[in-house]
Amino acid sequence: MDIDVKRKNSNWPLILSIVAILLLVIGWHIISPFLGLTLEITGIAWGVLVATTTLLCVSIILFFILGTLSIISVGIAASIWTVIAIVIFPIMFPIFVPLWIILLLVGIIVSGRP
Repeated sequence: MDIDVKRKNSNWPLILSIVAILLLVIGWHIISPFLGLTLEITGIAWGVLVATTTLLCVSIILFFILGTLSIISVGIAASIWTVIAIVIFPIMFPIFVPLWIILLLVGIIVSGRP
């Protein structure tokens, strides 16, 4: 019996990393109240920070899976969300801008591939 050890789906590591990111984010939000952690930041600001960071990270990974039209729509949606988050909470500017720049660079690089 010849067992083929190669995966037919080359997107498997990317999909696994997206699932890991989402599980860790959801797990942190479930576990933190049980541990009695108090955060000095308001709940809304914390939620926007986590949501924006997760959105940008997942959309960067999705660039390697999706087609060109999907890349454009995901990139525009993530960019609009990030700009709104920066306008609402300007203190989070240093956190969002590096991820946003990485998102734009990866989008440019991936959209130019054959």
